[in-house]
Amino acid sequence: MSVLAWWHRGLTLLILLPLLGIPAPEATAQSDPIITIAGGGNVEEGAPARFTLTANTAPAADLKVKVRVLEPVSGMFVDPDNKGDRIVTIAAGASTTTFMVPTVDDNVDEEINNIIAIIQRGEGYDLPPTENPSASVANVLVEDNDLPMVSFGAATYDVDEGDAVTLTLNMVGPQSTATTVTVACTAVTTGATEFSGCPSAVTIPANASSHSFTVQTTEDTIDEVAETFTVQIIGVPMGFAIGWPSSATVTVADDDDVSPPGTPVVTISGGSGVTEGGAVTFTLTATPAPTSTITVDVVVTQSGSFATSGQTGTQTVSVGTNGQGTLTVGTDDDSTDEADGTITVTIQDGADYDVGSTATATVAVADDDVSPPGTPVVTISGGSGITEGGNTTFTLTATPVRL
Repeated sequence: MSVLAWWHRGLTLLILLPLLGIPAPEATAQSDPIITIAGGGNVEEGAPARFTLTANTAPAADLKVKVRVLEPVSGMFVDPDNKGDRIVTIAAGASTTTFMVPTVDDNVDEEINNIIAIIQRGEGYDLPPTENPSASVANVLVEDNDLPMVSFGAATYDVDEGDAVTLTLNMVGPQSTATTVTVACTAVTTGATEFSGCPSAVTIPANASSHSFTVQTTEDTIDEVAETFTVQIIGVPMGFAIGWPSSATVTVADDDDVSPPGTPVVTISGGSGVTEGGAVTFTLTATPAPTSTITVDVVVTQSGSFATSGQTGTQTVSVGTNGQGTLTVGTDDDSTDEADGTITVTIQDGADYDVGSTATATVAVADDDVSPPGTPVVTISGGSGITEGGNTTFTLTATPVRL
């Protein structure tokens, strides 16, 4: 029998089946595509996590697939707006599509974390069969790129003299072992000794995000203005960073009785600038004028190297009953070509007077030497900005070039 005859016979049978009470076989329904998901490679924070949806058969029309994005540890790498359910479209005729989940590049040291994407049920597609449920879930590992960071809990602290001030160190990225931080205390008020006990190192306990320590301030009997000192982080272990604020300023409030009425208030003013070899003059004024000569303590400092030997450091000035006192600081006329400088004098606290609001004066000292002809003048310039981990570049230029 020919093929055509068989075809006619089959067609006749299909037509006759309903007449015989036997239902004709139904045409096989077109099944929906099965969608699976896969994650891209690991990423560093700041780079997007990549996921790919795959349909086992390309859809005839655009197919909208619902996907849920999760992060096991909330608030680490993915902004809340990028979490939750989203619609990802596989274009008509395509079997795959890729979508991205942005990650946040912060400055917080944190553990690695996974971004998880899960296919949700929807219309027009099927999930992977029950024997392969993992095909509907994918994850991308996000790695942190920050160092653990130590900083002060506040930039300023206040304390009464004689009390201990409590300062706090914060740790971003707590560690499983104790961390030792090196600190240093420095007086800001020249000549004052605001603190008597400053630790050289502070140990932050394991797994702690903060730790407090104390610095003892000095008690005296002098009526004085508030004094200040700083506490600065000067060293952290290898692999750690120093954050902001890296130093704290402590203001020590005076707790002594107000000076008796009529106590002279001493201020200072500087004379005109001089050329090296000349004498720098400062005038101290007491208001009201003392009933007898008083001795005022001052500290002399300089920028550069101009003051005659022995005339810097702590000095004394006599202020007479006319309310005036003069300090003269000699300068050396050398043969060294150097940058111009200054001489500065600061009034210190004393028992017979109060320090006025103008407690410091500075006078400029000009150099009068010239470098030999052809001496190079060196300048410096910085390169372009960099991303952390790169190398900074500085260029020094000498003019003229020495051969």
